[in-house]
Amino acid sequence: MKPKKWLPGLPMPFYFLFLPWLLAFSLALGRSMAQHPQPSEPSIKIGQPVPDVSFSRVLHHPAGTARLSDFRGKLVLIDFWATWCGSCKLALPKLDAIQQEFGDKVQVLLVNSQSTGDTEAKIEKYFDRWRRPDGSRYPLAAAVNDTTLNALFPHQLIPHIVWIAPNGTLHAVTGADELTPEKVRAALKGNRRHTRNHDKP
Repeated sequence: MKPKKWLPGLPMPFYFLFLPWLLAFSLALGRSMAQHPQPSEPSIKIGQPVPDVSFSRVLHHPAGTARLSDFRGKLVLIDFWATWCGSCKLALPKLDAIQQEFGDKVQVLLVNSQSTGDTEAKIEKYFDRWRRPDGSRYPLAAAVNDTTLNALFPHQLIPHIVWIAPNGTLHAVTGADELTPEKVRAALKGNRRHTRNHDKP
């Protein structure tokens, strides 16, 4: 006696083999979406003031703590990053060069969100390993375990650059490819405010 078929050409036992796989795939997909939510637009619009966020631990910064208002008068370049991000490592020399070229006019601030799973020890080990071509450590200020800025500027891809104008307003939100000396100079002059959500294709 031939097995009963539910669909032409597919015996019924096939469904019993396929169903557990389908259920496992659905659960895995749901878990992945929960851990990596779809990006949303920042709650702050271009030209609006950015809240005076405080950081309880900032590496490579004299005080060890900081507030955004400490950098008022400078163009602040907030770089969301993680130690496991290859693209972030590639962006480090560019960020360092920008900081060196513009000096006190610019403040590069690496921001390591709590959601990355990195710890202060991991970050310090990272800067011990990945250094400038001359062997010295990158001196860029790095805020550890941030949650506030991450909520203000949600993103999925890193590096993710938030530009804050010297007057404390949001100037731009871009990827690392937008970070050039020419655009930094324009931002210091208050020109070419722009935003581009690089999480989206």
